[in-house]
Amino acid sequence: MKHLLAIAFLCGFTTAQAGSYAYQQGESMQFGWLSSDMFTFFSASNTVMKVSTKSVDNINSHNSAIWMKGWAFASDATFYSFYPYDIQHRIDNTPYSSIPVSFTNQIQTSNRSTEHLASYDYMTAQGTSTSDALSLNFTHLGCIMRIAAYIPEGKTYTSLSLTTKDNTSWFATEATVNATNNTMTTTATASTATLSLSDVAVATDDYLTAYIMMAPADLTGKTMALTLTASDGSVLQAYISGCNMQQGRVYSITLGMDNYFRLQPASYQGDAISQNYQQSLTEGFDEPTDNQITEVSAYAPDFMADTENQMTAALVGDVNGDGVVDNNDAEIVMAHYQSGTTDELDPNQCDVNGDGVIDVTDAQWMLTPATEKDITWRSTTNKLVVSDVEFETESTETQYVNLSLVGTTRYAAYNVDIEIPEGVELVEVLKASDLLTQHTFRDTYDEATRSLRLSCISADGAELKSDAGLLCQIGLKLADGTEAGTLSMKLTGINLTKADAEKHIPADITYDNITVKESEPSAVTTVTEEGAKKAETFCIDGVRVMAPARDVIYIQDGKKIIR
Repeated sequence: MKHLLAIAFLCGFTTAQAGSYAYQQGESMQFGWLSSDMFTFFSASNTVMKVSTKSVDNINSHNSAIWMKGWAFASDATFYSFYPYDIQHRIDNTPYSSIPVSFTNQIQTSNRSTEHLASYDYMTAQGTSTSDALSLNFTHLGCIMRIAAYIPEGKTYTSLSLTTKDNTSWFATEATVNATNNTMTTTATASTATLSLSDVAVATDDYLTAYIMMAPADLTGKTMALTLTASDGSVLQAYISGCNMQQGRVYSITLGMDNYFRLQPASYQGDAISQNYQQSLTEGFDEPTDNQITEVSAYAPDFMADTENQMTAALVGDVNGDGVVDNNDAEIVMAHYQSGTTDELDPNQCDVNGDGVIDVTDAQWMLTPATEKDITWRSTTNKLVVSDVEFETESTETQYVNLSLVGTTRYAAYNVDIEIPEGVELVEVLKASDLLTQHTFRDTYDEATRSLRLSCISADGAELKSDAGLLCQIGLKLADGTEAGTLSMKLTGINLTKADAEKHIPADITYDNITVKESEPSAVTTVTEEGAKKAETFCIDGVRVMAPARDVIYIQDGKKIIR
C-alpha cells in the first residue's frame, strides 16, 4: 500500500509520534499520520543517513504536511525514505539498500491498544525532487494480525504466542529492508512469534483484542497454536490454519466460547478501535543549505483486508467433517481410543483440551454444551479400586472382580487400562446395571499384552451413580497349572472426567487382589499312570475300560479316581 509524502520546514521539535490505527470490521485497519511522525531520508548519491523530519498537519488523516528543521534537499535528485526513524541507523551509517529491522519484543500495554505497532510498521519510498517539492509513495512492508479472544473468566494476561505445529521456523524475527524497491529479506526466523501483554486485565465476558505486526509469509496449509497465557499460569489455546499473508494487509480472527481449541474467521461485533501509538525520540539538525525544497504533502492509505487470503481454522471436534460436533464425532474418537489407534486421528481436531492425549475426555467434551465446557485437567485423590477374589488351584469357576469409584467428586466418564496377570484368564466384563441406559460403555482386551481397556461416556452428561460405587465387574477364571500364590492387577492411564469435560487424573496403582490357594482334599483320588495299570478300571456305569482317558472319573478297587 502507498503513502504519498511531500516536505516543508518548521523550527524545532522534541518528541516523535507515529500514525494512528483504527480497525474497521471486515474491511481495513485505518491509518492516519500523527504529529511528530519521523522519517529518515537517504540521498541516492550517498548511502549514509542524512535527515529526519516530522508530520504536523491534518492529524489522524490520510493526508498531512511534512515539515523539517534545518535540512534542505537538492532539486533534481533521487531520494529514498524509511519509516519509522531510528537514530541508530544514522550512527551506524546504515546503507539504504540493507536497513536492519526486527519483529521481536513487541509489547501491547492495554486491551485493544495499537500503540506498539509504531516501531514495527516499516515503510519505504523513493522519489526525485523537483525545483520546489519532493513526492514519495510509501509502502507498508509488514502485515497486521488481529486476534479478538472471548474471555470466559476475568483475568490478567501476560502474553500471546503463535507456535508452529511441527516446531519449524516460519516466523521472521529479523530482516533487512531495501529502500530502493520496497522489499524485505528475512535474515532470521523462529518457531514462535510472541506478543508480550503488559498485565492486560480483561473482564469476564469481554474480548481481549491484540495486534501483532508480522513480516509477510506464505503460511498456506500451515498449522500454528495460538496460546494466551494469564498471570496465574492458565492458558487458552486454539489451532489456526495459516494463509498467504501479504504486505500492507490486515488479517483478523476471533475466538468465542465455542471456539477454544477451534477457530473461525473474524466475527467480532465490537466498535471500531482507535488508539494512537507513540515513539520517544529527540534529534537535532544542521543549519539549512541553499536551494531548499519548501513544500511537501503526504498521503497514507490503510492496511486493507485481504479478501482472497484469510486465516482459517478447522472446527475442532468435527472429526467426520459434517460441520457439527456431536455424538457421531465422539463415537469415532471412542472407537479409535479402544483400538489403540488414536495416532491415526488429527490432534488438532481431536485433542480438544490440548493435554497431548486423545481419550474419553475429548469424547465427553464433544458431547458437552459450549457454555458448560471446562478445558482444564488436574491430578486428584479420587481413585478406582478393585475387589479381592480367591481361587483354589483346582477351581474351574468364574470369579468376578468389582471395579469401583472411590472419592468425593461426581464424574460422567472414565477410562482405564487394566493389566490382567498371568495365571488367570479373562472371561467377560459386565457394566453395572444402573449405568446401562445413560452411558456408553466399551471394553477391549489385547491378549498379546494382556491389557483390558475400559471406557465410558455419557451423551447426556449424566453423572455416574455417585461419588463412589460399582462401575463394572470383570469375570476371571484360573488358568491351567496356576500354582498357589498372590496375583496382581495394575491400573494405568486412569482418567476421571466430569460432566463439563473437566479431566481428573489419578495416579497409576497396583492391587494384590487375587489369591490362589491349594484345593482341599476330596473323596475323589488322583492316581498315577503306573498305579492305574495295576488294577482293573471301570466307568461309573460299571463297564470295564481298557484304555482310560485322562481327567475322567473311574472306579478302581472300589474307589473313585481321576486318571
